Amino acid sequence: MKTSLLNSGVVGLAVVSLSIGVLGWAAGAAWAGEPPVPAETPVNSGAHSGTVLSRDAVMSFGGVWAFTRPSRDATMGFSLATRVTEVLVAGGQDVKRGQLLLRGDDKEDLVVVKLQEIRVQTDLPVQKAIKAAELAKLEYKKLIEAEKLGGAASPLEIDRARLTSESADIDVDTAKMQQDQEAVQVDRLKARVEKLQIKAPFDGQVDIVLADVGQSTSESDKVVRVVNIDRLWIDAYTPTSLSAELGLKVGDTAWVLLDLPGTPSVRTGKVVEVAPTADSASATRRVRVEMVNKERLVAGVTAWVRFTEPTGEWRARVVASAGVAEKSR
Repeated sequence: MKTSLLNSGVVGLAVVSLSIGVLGWAAGAAWAGEPPVPAETPVNSGAHSGTVLSRDAVMSFGGVWAFTRPSRDATMGFSLATRVTEVLVAGGQDVKRGQLLLRGDDKEDLVVVKLQEIRVQTDLPVQKAIKAAELAKLEYKKLIEAEKLGGAASPLEIDRARLTSESADIDVDTAKMQQDQEAVQVDRLKARVEKLQIKAPFDGQVDIVLADVGQSTSESDKVVRVVNIDRLWIDAYTPTSLSAELGLKVGDTAWVLLDLPGTPSVRTGKVVEVAPTADSASATRRVRVEMVNKERLVAGVTAWVRFTEPTGEWRARVVASAGVAEKSR
């Protein structure tokens, strides 16, 4: 019994000593400017872990665990309840800004737009009001002349003709205003048609289409996702103390190790955002890194980000062709 207690005590002391040693190593690494590996960093633990890099590779590189994502990402749906009549793209397809992706049932609305455009193209109501005003002025003028020649027109008839002429002038202005309103109405109706059409908000790639022809959708249904992976964003939740020690700011260089098959390589990026606040619970601060993706690497890959230049073997593995992210848009 005593022997068991003694052995338990020895094991406990060994565990405590090992823990202190690990903490000391991590603190020393941070002090030396080497970003520590977070405790939650996922590493390869089996054939089906989904992680390509080994624990040794991750530990030797260091850095903050994160993942890549598209620099632009829009999941869209129709702004009005409708029925899908056309699906013009598929997942993985490149699209240009303004390109039509899906169309809802907009036939009736397009006809209404055409009718409104016909109304705008003609100024017959304005011309009619102008002619009526000219007639009223002529009648008033004739009554004045008749009054001067022989007093054939009564004062009441003259006043009535004058007011009719002035009213006709007002009708001309009203007709012109209504013509302007008809033109504005065209824009309103076209805006409604656009709510039944989904267009690419930027140059990019279609990630997935979630609707098919004939499907009815509501305003809350999402039917297509468009992304742009020409630049990748990486939100690295960096220890607050490390970000303060390094004085991280927009424009600083970052080195990124991606969890990809093949020989591990390091790519460079630029810091484009540094959060003004930190999370007190995790003692971390969000630092966004932008990386030019000339290779069209898939987004959503696990990454490790460090803000000090790698040394030794990792320094030789920096991919020069990847380039450094240009100034953010």
